[in-house]
Amino acid sequence: MIDQTLELVEMPVSDGGEGLLSTLADSPLLKGAVWQQQRCTSPYGLSCRRIS
Repeated sequence: MIDQTLELVEMPVSDGGEGLLSTLADSPLLKGAVWQQQRCTSPYGLSCRRIS
């Protein structure tokens, strides 16, 4: 489960993050992705706080 999360989070945010945010928010593995984005300083992902 963690490995799948890392794969999603490490995708480049080439569209400003909107598409990635929607994908993560809809993922059953990452129901907290929306609020996690606000705590994350990584240019890649929305759940780096939880993972690290």
